[in-house]
Amino acid sequence: MNIYELLSLFASIICFIANYLLHSAKINTKQYAMLTLCTSVLFLISAFGFFNKGAIISEVMWLGLSIYGIVKKS
Repeated sequence: MNIYELLSLFASIICFIANYLLHSAKINTKQYAMLTLCTSVLFLISAFGFFNKGAIISEVMWLGLSIYGIVKKS
């Protein structure tokens, strides 16, 4: 397993945990946005490792939405 696969795997785990924590009311939306920001960055890096235009576009959109959520809740 190379570094890009590890980053993608780690991002998937963070994403799952973030959703669980949000739905179980253990974190607020700002904390959720920060976690999704981290996953977006990790997925974006992994998408460049195995170039995938669709994944890159998707992660850039998630990145922007996460930043918006963080700024709005600040």
